[in-house]
Amino acid sequence: MKPFDITPFLHPADPWVQEVGVDFVRNIYAEKFQILSTLQPCCVLEIGCRCGYFAATVLSACPQATYTAIDADLDADGGWAGAPALAQDMLARYFPGRATITIANTQELTELEGNFDLVHVDGDHSYQGALHDLHLAEKVTNWVLVDDVDHIEGVGRAMKDFLHSTGYYYIHMPTIRGDMLIHTKDNMLEVTRGYTLIEDDRLMRIAYCCEATSHLPGVMAECGVYKGGSAALIASGCPHKELHLFDSLGLPFDDIEGGHHKQGEFANSETELRKYLAPYTNVFFHIGIFPETAIDECFSLVHLDMDLYVSTKAALEWFLPRMVSGGIIVLDDLGWHHCPGVDQALKEVGRWEEVQKFNKQGVLVC
Repeated sequence: MKPFDITPFLHPADPWVQEVGVDFVRNIYAEKFQILSTLQPCCVLEIGCRCGYFAATVLSACPQATYTAIDADLDADGGWAGAPALAQDMLARYFPGRATITIANTQELTELEGNFDLVHVDGDHSYQGALHDLHLAEKVTNWVLVDDVDHIEGVGRAMKDFLHSTGYYYIHMPTIRGDMLIHTKDNMLEVTRGYTLIEDDRLMRIAYCCEATSHLPGVMAECGVYKGGSAALIASGCPHKELHLFDSLGLPFDDIEGGHHKQGEFANSETELRKYLAPYTNVFFHIGIFPETAIDECFSLVHLDMDLYVSTKAALEWFLPRMVSGGIIVLDDLGWHHCPGVDQALKEVGRWEEVQKFNKQGVLVC
């Protein structure tokens, strides 16, 4: 898949682009395009739009999205006076009717109007300014995406204090300047405690893939359920959709040479699994060795946590032709040396270049 190219949307007189170079800017927005392609928000607010580069990225990545921005139109704290007008002209030309920009200083506001699928915070880069904008954003969305967490000291410090005071769950993404995705509304990961070995950043990514595909047709599936923690997360995230669980109640084979897993690991009781997941009426169990237990459906979201080469390849070969357009396959343990078969399976089905790679996890948008 060809990376997204922000170049057509750049303003030639932009001093920031002149300072850091077009290639650097292109790489930044290629990363953001990947994030947004997965999340697929329909209604986006940005605090601090500047020349509209994030706007062009989100509207390119999410064809159904509409975009609203608030910008102070100042030269201070990362801004460029006059830039919002340039952004409005560019967005009207490339994305007519999909973008609105309001000139206002969020530092003078006590609340924002509306509700949004995603708020991108990239306004005042001072500590107090960033902290103020974060508290505004949390009131109008479930998901906040924050820019420059690793690049600007004030933003990073504001994020640290904001998360400490709120206790929100988040994903810290190792992008060029550091992006952080925060879930603001509830302690959704608490249901998984003691019932999964998956770390919080990977669970959060499963959660936002679940939300991103909630509007699509098709059922959901998880292969490799173990104690059911990630299944509970998916089931609670989309209670209106069926979730089909495939598990052999322990690894059915030894892994390929170089793998660290053996037959019988991750054994679990079917009785205990059903008991834990009993509150979720949208869950259906298929116990046995996949693909003998497979069902012929269309799928919007699939989570594969099978550890082994043979199982992972069989699952990919089954699900890939049955994914709906825009559906997502999340692969656990991708890129982890303990499970080399996951990487090998993905390469052999020809989708290695397309997958978005994170820490011990991959996201494939179909």
